[in-house]
Amino acid sequence: MSIKRPALNPRDRSILAESLFGMGRYDRRTSDSWLDNVPVFKKEGMEILYSGPALDLSDRAVWEQVLRVCSSAPPDAFEGEAFLRAINRTATPSDFEWLDEAFERLIRAGVIVRSESARQAFGLVKEVSRSGDAGPPRYSVVPHPSAANLFLGESDARS
Repeated sequence: MSIKRPALNPRDRSILAESLFGMGRYDRRTSDSWLDNVPVFKKEGMEILYSGPALDLSDRAVWEQVLRVCSSAPPDAFEGEAFLRAINRTATPSDFEWLDEAFERLIRAGVIVRSESARQAFGLVKEVSRSGDAGPPRYSVVPHPSAANLFLGESDARS
């Protein structure tokens, strides 16, 4: 079920992303950097709250690349090396470990959208899987449709 909410224009979506992914600093992130029901956006009777690990700009790069990959093709497996290069990272074992940790943060990232008459809660990412222990890692990532709708706009997002 999806709740009726005002459409977010590109500027609104940018403000939302800056708020959501500006709460953590990569160099200061600790395992206890957890936020609970922090308001990140408000517009015309709609409020968006965030609960989860503090996200930073590197997490935003991963999230935006997930949206690009998943909006241009079915959410099939993709090469981890190509994904990392697309966000200006190298493909070393430590980079794959970093990417796994970023996906784990996005799985735990929870968004609550409240309107005057309804409330909807969802994670940014529904599912992540990794294969290829014997070779280059391949990932399959499924963003939550409601989260994709928030960041891409209702007409641009896949369900």
